[in-house]
Amino acid sequence: MPTRAELIERASKLPLLDAAFLLWIYKFEIDQEENSDLPRAKQVVNNERDFIRVASKIAAQIFFERRNAHFGLTFDRTKTSHPEESAENIRYAIQRAVKFDSECVGFFEYSDNLSNDVDRAIKLASQNNPGFLEATHSLAHGKLIQNMR
Repeated sequence: MPTRAELIERASKLPLLDAAFLLWIYKFEIDQEENSDLPRAKQVVNNERDFIRVASKIAAQIFFERRNAHFGLTFDRTKTSHPEESAENIRYAIQRAVKFDSECVGFFEYSDNLSNDVDRAIKLASQNNPGFLEATHSLAHGKLIQNMR
């Protein structure tokens, strides 16, 4: 797993759109590294009602992060990797990166061949989201396989 510094360095060598995707797709891992010394709140799930409450809270947090990524830590990280870019350009790139990621997941459908399922999802998402490098498509492919196993 690359560190925050390594990811920002990699992002600095990419076009803005691809940098935004890289830093968005590794958001969870970077957050974990940055907050590794903070105690984590444990969620107690004793019954179905507790499970629904916790799952709803997590889903709401994920939805909020996706809707506001262009104002959050992904913005700060992308600005660090591309200090010459305007805030407007960075926000737009992050919005596009999040949309591409969301569509990769949205187009995914399970069948009997995970690799083919991921190929199909990336292809469809790429058609709707032009402008990303092939290396970004490959990263999206790898992350989608990892997440859908």
